[in-house]
Amino acid sequence: MPNTAAVNSPNRQSVSPLFLLQRNWSEIKSGTSKEQVDALLGKPERVMRINGDLVWYYVHPGFGRGTVFFDDEGKVSGAQSPHIGWSW
Repeated sequence: MPNTAAVNSPNRQSVSPLFLLQRNWSEIKSGTSKEQVDALLGKPERVMRINGDLVWYYVHPGFGRGTVFFDDEGKVSGAQSPHIGWSW
């Protein structure tokens, strides 16, 4: 049986959605796989091709928009995170 005392502890602080978003975007680096990006950011709002390159477009209501660019091998070649005080 899981230890629910730690989960329900009054001293446990919740993590803000903004913190989680920043942390997950900070994990997106050159060479990250599509599967890893999906696990960190979820499904993109739109998938498109720009000059032949695969681009995943994300919309984070209240936080901003971001894009992830992939090379021909399905690895991240670049990204533009939402502009919330940090850059990729």
